[in-house]
Amino acid sequence: MESKEDNDAGAEAQDESTGDGKSRWSLGLWSEFIGWPVQILAAATAVRIERERLWVRRRIERFVFLDGRRLRKSIDIELTVPSNFTTAATPGAAILPVAQPTKRFMRNFRMVDEAGKELASLTRDENSAVSTTMLAQHAEEVVGGQSIPESVVFDLADVAGLRWHRDDFPDDEARQLRRESALERFRMAPTPAGYVTPEAQALTPACVRGRLWADDVMRSRILQRAERFLLLVPDLGEGGERRKLTIEYEWEVDPREEKRSSRPKPSIPARARSVVRQIARGESIDHPVNIPTRGPFSASSYHAEVLAPEDLTVVGSRLRLVTTEVNDRSGGSSRWDEIASDRSTPLVHLYSNGRRPPEEVRKDSPATEVLQACVVRVRLRVRAGLVLPVVLTASIVAAMLTGGIVAHIVGYHPQSATLAAVLLALPALYAAYLLPQGHGLMRRLFVQFRSILVILALLPYAAAATLAIDLGSSFRYDLWIGLDTLALACLLAASSALWRALRVTRNVVSP
Repeated sequence: MESKEDNDAGAEAQDESTGDGKSRWSLGLWSEFIGWPVQILAAATAVRIERERLWVRRRIERFVFLDGRRLRKSIDIELTVPSNFTTAATPGAAILPVAQPTKRFMRNFRMVDEAGKELASLTRDENSAVSTTMLAQHAEEVVGGQSIPESVVFDLADVAGLRWHRDDFPDDEARQLRRESALERFRMAPTPAGYVTPEAQALTPACVRGRLWADDVMRSRILQRAERFLLLVPDLGEGGERRKLTIEYEWEVDPREEKRSSRPKPSIPARARSVVRQIARGESIDHPVNIPTRGPFSASSYHAEVLAPEDLTVVGSRLRLVTTEVNDRSGGSSRWDEIASDRSTPLVHLYSNGRRPPEEVRKDSPATEVLQACVVRVRLRVRAGLVLPVVLTASIVAAMLTGGIVAHIVGYHPQSATLAAVLLALPALYAAYLLPQGHGLMRRLFVQFRSILVILALLPYAAAATLAIDLGSSFRYDLWIGLDTLALACLLAASSALWRALRVTRNVVSP
C-alpha cells in the first residue's frame, strides 16, 4: 500500500511533465493565453456567487419529458446586473455566472435574452481557468495568505477541468479520471491536529491539502467545482439594468435511478422478488423520478414546474433538501427536509425562496463530510384509462378458464374442439393491442405492468393448444388449473393497480 508521501511524490512528478514531453501550464500562462486578467474576473465571480440571491431576482425551471430517456430543461432567469462588475479588458460590460450546470453533455443548448437574441458564453477553457483561479484564491485565504504549492494548484485545476496545456485534448472520461484522482489526494491528505499558525507549519503539499479539505467551506467549494461548471456570459449591460435570460438544453435522465448509495446492489433473485412484489401490490404503475437542481440556492425566488407526460399523472411532487454525511468509520447517512410540495396535478409547481447555500453548512465532526443538494422528486402513475382494459382482459381470460374447469367437473365436453380453441384464443388477440403506444416515457415505465399483458396473451393460446392437441382429459384438466391460477393472479394484480389509479383520479376531481 502506498504511503501519503509516495502519493505526493507521484503527484509532484506528474506535475513536472504531462507524459508527452510538455510541461504543464500554470495559471499565469493560461491567463496570458486567454488574453484578459483572469484573477480580477475570478475574484469578482466569487463575490457574485456568494451574493447570488441579491442580484438574481427570480429563477424558473421547467422540466418536460421528451421520451423515455431525454428531459428538456428550460431556465428563465430574471436578474439585475450588479454594479462595478467589470474587467480591465471589458470596461462597462458585465460577465456574470448566470448558471452552474452539472458536468454532463447538454444537447440542443440554447441561450437567448428577453428579445430572443442569441447570447454567447465563455469557452470551456475560460470557464475552467476562472474556476481554478477562484479555488486557488480561496485556498490562499485558508492558509493565511501564503502561496499555494504548484502541485496543489494543479489538483485544483484537475477538479475544475482545466487542460494541462494548449496541446492537451482530454475527453470527458480522461477529465473525470483526473478529477477523481485529485479528489482522492485531498481525501487522503493528513488532517491537521488542532490549530497551528501558518508561520509554525511548513506548507508542504500534503499539509496544504489536509488543511484545505479540513475546512468546511473550502471542501464544499472543491466538491461543487468538481460536480458543476460555471456558465459565464459577457456583455449583459451596465450596472442596475434589468435583464431576462432563457437557457434551454436536453440531458439524459434515468426515471428509475434512485439516490446513489454505497450499499451493494441486490442480487438478481432479490431484484426478481422485488419486481413480483411490486406487480402483486399494484405498485408497478408508480414510478419516482429524481431531478437534481440547485435553484433554491441561486435566486431570491425559485419556481420549478414539471409537465406530466401524456397518459401519466403526477401523484405527488416535492422539492427536497438532501443532506448526506459521509464518515470514514460509520459509512454514511442521509436525511431530507421538504421545502415545497404539490399533489395530483398535471402541471407541478413548486416554490421556494430564501434558502441558504450549501457552503454555509457546518458539520459537527471533523471526520464527517457533509454534502447538500436539492432534488425535485416527482412520482408518476399510469392513468386508470390504461389499466381498466387490462383488468377487463384478465377478467375475461380468468372467467373462460374457470368456466372450462367447471364445465369439465360437471361433465360437459366441447362439440367442436377446433371452434372452442378459436373462441378461447380471441382474448389473446385483444390483449396484444393493449400494449401502450403513447409517450416514450410512459412506454418505458410500463415495462413491469406489460408483463401482465404478455402473460394474458399467452394463457389463451396455451389453453387453446390443449384443445387442438389430444393431451388427455386428465392432463388438460391439471394444466387448465395452473393456467387459471396465473390468470387469477394477473387479475388480482391488475385490480390492485386499477384501485391505486382510481384513488388518484378521485383526489384530482374532489374539491
